[in-house]
Amino acid sequence: MRLSSPLCLILFLVAGCASNERQPDATDSSAPIVEKRSETLSEQEKNAEAALRERLAEQSLELARLRLQLLAKGAEINRLLISHEKLLQEAMRANARLYGLDSKAEAVAKIAEAALTIGNAKTAAAGSQQQELTQAEKLLESARAELQAGDPDAAAYLAGKAISVVQTPLPTADQRSLIRADSEEAEFAVPLAMAVNRPSNVREQPGMESPISFQLAAGSRVKALGYKRLWIRIVADEEREGWIYHSLLETVAVDDSRE
Repeated sequence: MRLSSPLCLILFLVAGCASNERQPDATDSSAPIVEKRSETLSEQEKNAEAALRERLAEQSLELARLRLQLLAKGAEINRLLISHEKLLQEAMRANARLYGLDSKAEAVAKIAEAALTIGNAKTAAAGSQQQELTQAEKLLESARAELQAGDPDAAAYLAGKAISVVQTPLPTADQRSLIRADSEEAEFAVPLAMAVNRPSNVREQPGMESPISFQLAAGSRVKALGYKRLWIRIVADEEREGWIYHSLLETVAVDDSRE
């Protein structure tokens, strides 16, 4: 049976519509899969971010612990340094006390030796040595006074001087001329900046038997004007002048003297 062309066309269109209704669009069927995959990736990213934050928090906590440990170590180091400084100061004070005791013991022994030497010299003294004995006794008295005043070094020096006076033979004529020359003061070309290295007596004249004019504390700055034998003539505070034994002074650098 032969169908006409219009009828065939109508049948073809009806069949096509039916086919479209039976087969869903491929694009529509894949949409839920893409959305599910997107949700899975988003969840992984969230988990990774949470893990990273947790590690950062742990590292921050560890850093804080390390900083506290460092502070504790620093405090311990400071404590040890302070303790070390205290021990050094105690050692220095102990050494100073020992030095003072040694100096005093030496001075006492020297004074005793001088007294014994003078006593023996008196027993065997000739008339020509009477002047030396008198001088030695004065030196011995000065030594005792210096020891009583708390200056064992000066006391030991004076006692030694007393011993040397009675043990030294009378000088010859040439020696007396040398002594006279040595007794003259020699002035420095320019005043020298010096400092007292320990508490010291400044005397009116160059000699331990001379009266004390004034005293200077350790570190006092003075100007040295000249010397006579082993004594240095100084001026302190631009007005007070006197004589001080050479070993009690030390030179001061030019830069230090301008401070």
